[in-house]
Parts: sequence; structure tokens; C-alpha cells
Amino acid sequence: MDRSRITPRLYWLISAAVALVGVALRSVCMLTAFDASVGYFNEGFLSLLTRAFYFPAVMIAVGCAALIPKGRLATELNDQSRSPVAYLLGLSLVIFTLGVLLVCYKDRTNDFLTYPMALAILAALYFFVSGKKAGRYTDGLSLLGFLPVIWCVTTAWETYTDQFTAVNSPVKIGLQMGFLGLALILLSELRFRLGKPLPRLAIAFMSIGLFCTLNGSIPVLLGTGIGVLDNTLHVFYASVLLCGGLYGAIALFRFLCPVKEAPSESTVAVTDDAPSTPSADSPNVE
Repeated sequence: MDRSRITPRLYWLISAAVALVGVALRSVCMLTAFDASVGYFNEGFLSLLTRAFYFPAVMIAVGCAALIPKGRLATELNDQSRSPVAYLLGLSLVIFTLGVLLVCYKDRTNDFLTYPMALAILAALYFFVSGKKAGRYTDGLSLLGFLPVIWCVTTAWETYTDQFTAVNSPVKIGLQMGFLGLALILLSELRFRLGKPLPRLAIAFMSIGLFCTLNGSIPVLLGTGIGVLDNTLHVFYASVLLCGGLYGAIALFRFLCPVKEAPSESTVAVTDDAPSTPSADSPNVE
């Protein structure tokens, strides 16, 4: 049994399971223990567990990544199936700008909302341009990749200064943690694009990002669908975070569980006398 292949796949399963457990807890809490009149969870064991679950999720992500032996992870991203989800995330950012402009902006007195709207278009440009590009990026495209990260920072600040939502609202905090998680996913990916990967740290950040984006998006969308929440701007934010979580989930899966590509007809057979070329599944030094 090849532990170098089993351990990364096990890490993926653990990351997905932790994220799903967190989503389930927060969704149940949102649907059963959220007091819309004050904008907070009712005090109780479930609401406490929901808030506290972020800590073990981070510890599990970091601890499991540390258990993977050094040098057992690839130093290049696996870009298979990236294009559709990259375009989806870019499209969600465009829809965010149009939706906020047409539905939300006229009713807001907070002018800071202008910055997330404008930056979302620039951030979407990165995903449209880089959708089919694999491997290392040019310096210009890598620099463009920081625009979605800046968008995450501005949206976190916008929700923090939002006067239409209760201070320290669990919805507001969940969205802010989601923006932080999306930024971690994107920054981890950019290190690979720049040729400066830290594979074990990257999968820890991607796992944390997966947890935060899904926990910040799915409960909000479910709560809005069932009528517990009523904030259109938060729906637009949550929709982008959901696409960002899907983007991170596929990136993490493809990195930890690479799919072998069928050899092309032009592939030259390697003889016993010739030095073999490392395959995509062979371990690279970290």
C-alpha cells in the first residue's frame, strides 16, 4: 500500500468532512436558533458549538497537513477541470456587481459599497483571463491575481462598516470569515503560479478556506430561502463565496488526488538505457 498516495487522499476526505459538518451545524443553527428581530443566535449549546467549531477546523487542517511527510506533495498545481469553475467564479463576480448596482446600491447610504462593486469586475477579469492557463503565470498575470484578494479585503471592510446589520451579527462574521477563507485559497494558489510553493502550508490554507467559504455562504443562502434572513446584499456575497468554495474544493481535490492523463500518441517510449522522466504522480521535494 502506497502511503504517499493514500495520505493526501485521506487529507482531502477529512477536509471535506470537517467543512460539511461545520455547514450542517451552522445551517441548523441558522434555521432553528436565529432570532431575526435582534439579528443574533439564541444562546444555547448549538449556537456555542457553531461558533466554536472554527477552532477545531483550523487545528485539524494544520495538524493533518503537518503529518504529511515532507517531500510527498507535488510542487505544481494540477490544472485539470479548472476552466469551468474559474469562469463560474468570474461570472459570479460580474453578477455581484450588476446585482448590487441594480438592486442594493440605491438604498445604501454607505458609499464604501462602491469599492467592492468596482473591484469585483477587475477580479472577474483575472478568472476569465487565467481560466485556461496552466502551470506558472507571467508576472503580469500573477499581479492581476491579487485583485480578487483585494476584493476580499474590501468586502470584509464593507460588511464591518455596514450600518444595516447588527454589530457582531453571526451572519456578518460568517461572511467576513468567508472572505478571509477565499483570500487564503487564492494566495495559496498564487504561490504555485509564482514558482514559490509551500505545498503542506498551501493545503492547510486551502482546507481552512474551504471550511470558511462554505460556512459563510450555504447557511446564509438556506436562511434566505426559508425566510429567516432578508438581506439581498448578503445573498450576493454568499453566492460569490459559494462559487469560491467550489473553486477551492476542486483545486484542493485535484492537487491531492491527481487523475492520470492518458498518454498521447506522440509520447516517446523510455528505454531501460535512457533516464526516466518523473511522472505527475511522483513525489517532488518541497
